[in-house]
Amino acid sequence: MKGSTLVVFPRFDLEEFMNAIPQYRPAVFGGAPQMFVPMVAHPLFQETDLSAIKLVVSGAAPISPVLLAKLKSRISGIICEAYGLTEATSVAMISPPTRDGLRLGSVGLPVQDTEIRIVDAENDKIVLTAGEIGEICIRGPQIMAGYWKRPAETADVLKDGWLLTGDIGRVDEDGYLFIVDRKKDMLLCKGHNVYPRDLEEVLNAHTDVMQKAVVGKKDERYGEAPVAFVQLRPGAKATEAELLTYANENMALYKKIRRLVILGQFPVNAAGKVLRRELRDQVQALDFVV
Repeated sequence: MKGSTLVVFPRFDLEEFMNAIPQYRPAVFGGAPQMFVPMVAHPLFQETDLSAIKLVVSGAAPISPVLLAKLKSRISGIICEAYGLTEATSVAMISPPTRDGLRLGSVGLPVQDTEIRIVDAENDKIVLTAGEIGEICIRGPQIMAGYWKRPAETADVLKDGWLLTGDIGRVDEDGYLFIVDRKKDMLLCKGHNVYPRDLEEVLNAHTDVMQKAVVGKKDERYGEAPVAFVQLRPGAKATEAELLTYANENMALYKKIRRLVILGQFPVNAAGKVLRRELRDQVQALDFVV
């Protein structure tokens, strides 16, 4: 429909991808931050001619300020974040298409003919106001008709034309959406709601951290104890104890991470998105006193 050329790879190979940029001179590319992290750390990122790139779209996970700065330092085009899900035919929100249109931490504004609202995470009848945190709901022409032959599951997520996404977020006064976390990823620790993304952002500020993910370990006393998995940048020397101390010095007492594990490689899917379910399985098998 667009008359564009689409270059498709069977899997993500970093060197193959970087070498293809001067060969095909693409105007647009996109992916998850987990794909961009090793890219900016690779020598080819500094050596490759990136002048043809007009737009980079990041999705599937939040982009960090450090990663954004590194991308902007080499790419003169627009870098933006987008948000969507399969039930909404991929895209529902995107940052305005200008160099300064990205509002850090936000996935942007609704696309054409799309509405968004935030409802109470426990009672979707209660619509929240700007700044309040709750479940993200979307309405528009791109919303699915339902899950194939799954009426009960469809009824759970489609209500009065609104799609309950299962994502937690907030909308600011200007209508920009900020993702807080997945509803199912939220931890209940000693009666408090703990959002893994808050903890991950603290870890992300450490210069030795390349990737990070926080999941919950089931515990009778705590409910779900936060456990962090970290992948270090090439050549980094930080220890698990050092990173744990650093993180816990910079967060509220009830959010403190109870265990930190350094991994050589994160489990990811074909799109480079971290497979949290595998990390959850790993953390339940860890033997330690919370």
